[in-house]
Amino acid sequence: MNKTFERTPFFGVVALFLLCAVCSSCSDDESSDANVAKPGDAAVESARTIVGFVNRGQYNVGSEVVLREVDSTLALTGYAYHTTVDDSSGRFTFENVKLTQPYVYIEVNGAANPLCYESGPNQSQVRREAQAYADIRKGDTISVNLLTHMQAKRLKLYMDRGLSFDSSMSVLQKELSDFFLLDSLQRDFNKLNLATEQADNYYLLGATVLDEGFLYLAQSFEDLLKQEVITDSMMTPSWSIAYGFSHNEDCFKYKENAKKFGYKAALTTGRKYLDNLWQKKYNLGQCSDNYHEIKAAASNKTVFLYCDTSGWTRSSNGCYGLDRINLENIAADTLPGKLVKATYCKDTYYRWDHEVGWTKATESDVAVGTACMQETEGRYGKGRGSCYKCTASSRYYWKEVDLGECDE
Repeated sequence: MNKTFERTPFFGVVALFLLCAVCSSCSDDESSDANVAKPGDAAVESARTIVGFVNRGQYNVGSEVVLREVDSTLALTGYAYHTTVDDSSGRFTFENVKLTQPYVYIEVNGAANPLCYESGPNQSQVRREAQAYADIRKGDTISVNLLTHMQAKRLKLYMDRGLSFDSSMSVLQKELSDFFLLDSLQRDFNKLNLATEQADNYYLLGATVLDEGFLYLAQSFEDLLKQEVITDSMMTPSWSIAYGFSHNEDCFKYKENAKKFGYKAALTTGRKYLDNLWQKKYNLGQCSDNYHEIKAAASNKTVFLYCDTSGWTRSSNGCYGLDRINLENIAADTLPGKLVKATYCKDTYYRWDHEVGWTKATESDVAVGTACMQETEGRYGKGRGSCYKCTASSRYYWKEVDLGECDE
């Protein structure tokens, strides 16, 4: 395993020891910052081995992992260690680590196989990064995953508000846990992994599924993390994949890849967590007494589901399917060729035909304001500055004729 150590700040450490030898103000009990390591702190200065797992999909063996020491303001101190992902479980090890501060920043870069989709070097590997901050006084096991990545990306935002490192980490842990409904999660994010037996790591498995809702979208998950506040609406792709996953419409490789990657998390419990999550985020209520009612999701008013015998359901035909359901609840007008403006499909009209019911109107139908069909054959109508006649050949259509025919 190739590991290197960059720039030992030797002279700064020596100077600090000399200063403390002649100045009683360097004593521990007079320190103004309890989070800053002090000379002689064995918990920090003694050599240690730091191990962990990176689980944000399955990283390629050999992907680079870098550990850097930071101070209580997140400033780099110059101490850095390099290693690589050891095996397919995502394990990495830093040996003989010596630090002067209790805080570290770990970053992983490399290609990763997604959990939800086809994997392999010629399939859908994606370049991904994963980050984590940690306090080594809490232990030498530090893992990196989606939750630590979100926490790391947002840490400076919270510290800029005046919170300390420790307070910011705690607040972010709580806020992200509340946001993703990690109700019974007991351990810190950086102690959570999918490679070992942990009672609550099914939350991380579910969060990994949510993360992949952004994999192939133009919308950047990394840009989202820079926002001052993350809302349910911003996470619409994640709630959508949770719904699709619960209805066997998405994340088709979940079980296969989880086993292939060696994940030791309860797959069924992870599925139940995601099913509960989308229902809570959409907050549609009960639908048993409201058959074919259509409601907008609480998290995004442009997302609609309708009630059927299986519960709240997403239309497989998008807005067109929703419009058809809505039109079925409208008493059909007996006037042949009637047009009705769509409720859900933008700039769309539907026409009433006694034989086939509601169908999508043509551009000419919309221009004239009436549908051309058997009952309206021979009628004239004006639209777009022209005159049209409802004509029959192999089909019914509006034929453009001399403008004077409409005047007659």
